[in-house]
Amino acid sequence: DEAARKLNLSRMPIRSGLDRLAAEGLVLKIPRRGVIVSPLSADSLNQLFDVRAQIEAMAIMLTTTTISNASIENLYRMLQYQEEITDQSLFSILERNRIFHRYIVQLSGNEVLLRVFDNLWEQSERYRRMYFQTPNSNSRIQAEHHQIVELIAAHKVQEAADFIIKHTRTSQYLILQSME
Repeated sequence: DEAARKLNLSRMPIRSGLDRLAAEGLVLKIPRRGVIVSPLSADSLNQLFDVRAQIEAMAIMLTTTTISNASIENLYRMLQYQEEITDQSLFSILERNRIFHRYIVQLSGNEVLLRVFDNLWEQSERYRRMYFQTPNSNSRIQAEHHQIVELIAAHKVQEAADFIIKHTRTSQYLILQSME
C-alpha cells in the first residue's frame, strides 16, 4: 500500500512487479510482513554461474562452426571499444560486459537460449557488481574476452567452449572469495 501511494499507482501493478521479482528470486515475500530483497548466498551464486557457464558454452558450440566473418569482426570491434572507452564507471563496465556475452549467445540463433541467458544475467547482476569491485577485474576480463574471441575466430569450438566455462568459473571463484 505504501509503495503504491508513494508511486501514485494502484496496488495491482506494484503487486505484479513484486510477484515477478519474487519469481526471479530477487525478493522474498514474507506472509503478513511484506517483501525483502533476497540475500546474496554462495549457493545462489554457484547455481546461477554454473548454469550460465553451460549456456554460454552451448552457444559457442552452436555458433563457432558457422560464424560469419562479419560476426567475428563485430566481436573484435567490441573488444576495441572496451579498450578505448574512457568511461570506467561500474555501470559502463557492467554494460560492456553484458553486451559482449549476450552477443555471443545471440550468435547461436537460439531464441530460447537467449531468453534463459537474459534471465540468468539479470538474476546474477548483484554478484557481478561485487566482482568488478575486485582489483584488476576489468583488465582480467578484457584479456579473457580477447582469448575467447581468438578461439572463436580460429573456429576452435571445444577450446572456446572450455575457455568460456573457465572464464565464468574465475569470476565465480573471485566473487565467492569476496563474499567471505
